[in-house]
Amino acid sequence: MATTQSRPLRAFAEYIRQNEVGLTERWMKAVFDDVELSDADRLTYDQLSDHVPDITESICAALEQQDLDEVEPEIERMARLHGKLRWKQGYRIDELVRELDLFRQVLMGAIVHYAEEHPQFTRRYEERARHFIDEAV
Repeated sequence: MATTQSRPLRAFAEYIRQNEVGLTERWMKAVFDDVELSDADRLTYDQLSDHVPDITESICAALEQQDLDEVEPEIERMARLHGKLRWKQGYRIDELVRELDLFRQVLMGAIVHYAEEHPQFTRRYEERARHFIDEAV
């Protein structure tokens, strides 16, 4: 059962779900524009965005449950799959880390945007959301 305190994080998780396409497109643009990610240029849209929905859903679950221990095994599984796939696609480890950092930056921007539109999403909730995203990505 959701407590009053958890509702802002649940609402933010729903915001991420509703804006997943836009967030993914923003991340894809950042990846394609990044000169350090030359291997990304060889990938199709589908190849590049392949694990984003699963990663996003894991982050949303962590935000809703406010319990990383419960969702961490799934997050780790998704990260391993993503890493193996990128390795097969010719990525170096530094490129994979950079790609994930760009995704993290997009999500951090989403926190700021959401907080600006929702005054009840206080700095305390922003910090908690950042924590869950940092741990997941």
